Amino acid sequence: EDTSTTDVVRGRAQLHTYCQELFGPYSNVRIEPKEIIDMDNTSVMVLEISGDHTGDLYDIPATGRRVAFPAVAIYRCNDDNTKVRHETLAYDSGFIINQVKGAS
Repeated sequence: EDTSTTDVVRGRAQLHTYCQELFGPYSNVRIEPKEIIDMDNTSVMVLEISGDHTGDLYDIPATGRRVAFPAVAIYRCNDDNTKVRHETLAYDSGFIINQVKGAS
C-alpha cells in the first residue's frame, strides 16, 4: 500500500512492477534507514530515499538533479515474523516534485 496513490499492490509480479515505477526514474538509488521500531509483529522504519533523477517522473523529464526525501514504511509480519503480510509506504510526492523542478 502506497499512501500517495489509491492503487493496491498484491503479489510478487505487481510488487515488481510497483518497484520499477517507484525507483525507475532514479539512478544511484540509496535507501537509508534512519530509525527502526519493532513491536511484536510490526516494524516501523523511518527512511531517507535518494537518487539521481534520470528518467520521467510524474511526467517530468529527467533533470539529473539529486533527490532525497523522507519516507515511513510500516511492515506487518506473520505470527512467526518470517514473512511480510502487509507493507504501507508513506512519502510526500509534492516534496519530490519540488526538488525535481528545482523549486525552493
